[in-house]
Amino acid sequence: MAYETPNKKETLIIREARVIRKDFAGQKFNRNGKIREFSVIIDDPVMAQRLANDGWNIKILSPKEPGDEPGYCLPIQARYDNFPPRIVVRRPGRPNQDLTEATVHHLDSLYIRQAHVNINPSRWNVNGKSGVKAYLKSMIVDVDEDELMAMLAEEEYPAEEADAQLPF
Repeated sequence: MAYETPNKKETLIIREARVIRKDFAGQKFNRNGKIREFSVIIDDPVMAQRLANDGWNIKILSPKEPGDEPGYCLPIQARYDNFPPRIVVRRPGRPNQDLTEATVHHLDSLYIRQAHVNINPSRWNVNGKSGVKAYLKSMIVDVDEDELMAMLAEEEYPAEEADAQLPF
């Protein structure tokens, strides 16, 4: 996993991130479906501490086994009201697929192997407290499919025609 923070005012890029706590439908944690959110694991405790020191909302995850070290994650919101994020899904044997506000909920039911995430920081200061809220700017999602779905993809997009199926 790689982290890039060019400076405190620019986006945070996390490559090869593990995605947890998916709620792209916006139904698990709120009723109106407006808040679509997920979290990414921060594997490096030093990076987690640095992000927390910069004001990012780093959450501590309970150890899975007694004696294990705690983990860290960063909650991220995907908002479609002001600046909609671009989310692209990559699946083996299929063309890349852009998700929209109407289709992003499908990520809740897919197995995400890894994601490359570009996060906009939104600095806030209310009643003497301050921090950094994480909003999704863009994301590339690598999805693993089971054998039957891979077989279907090969039938729909044979290898010799794969280049012709890509949108770019």
